[in-house]
Amino acid sequence: MAQTSSSSAAPSLLALAGWPYFVIAFVARLPFAMMVVGVLTMVVTARGSLSLGGLASAAVGVGTAVIGPFLGAAADRYGQRPVLIAAAVLNAAMLALFAVVVYSPLGEPTVLLAGFAIGATAPQVSPMSRSRLVTIIDERMPAARRARTTSSTMSYESAADETWSASWRPSSRPGLPSRSPRC
Repeated sequence: MAQTSSSSAAPSLLALAGWPYFVIAFVARLPFAMMVVGVLTMVVTARGSLSLGGLASAAVGVGTAVIGPFLGAAADRYGQRPVLIAAAVLNAAMLALFAVVVYSPLGEPTVLLAGFAIGATAPQVSPMSRSRLVTIIDERMPAARRARTTSSTMSYESAADETWSASWRPSSRPGLPSRSPRC
């Protein structure tokens, strides 16, 4: 009779986190992946300026970079769920406000500020998913399986991030036409 070690009988990360978690965490990345592209497209379409569109998209990235660590600190203090929910609600409001600003006669600095606000309120799904999964691995997996499971999890997380961002680039869709804004 073959004996099984305790580490091989331990549940997988999929069983520990639950498959709905992986589905939700994967789909929740889509809005973030599309924000920069959406901002660029809206500004170029509404204002006719590729340079303003690029600056507004950059402002989204700056907002995420500057405020993201504070969202992480808030998640450490209050938990991921309330921070993600609050960020999602604020982000939806900032996206709507951005549309109003871009299609209004307000000046370019206001467009850039609205872009910054979109990035500042972006829910930090990817880093929070990584930290949640690493915590599950550290607290609930046998020590013998932690290193390999962590490595596999980080590979999955990177692939999940790239799947959404790469799937929207024209170069990643062979056979589909791509068109620059000023063709």
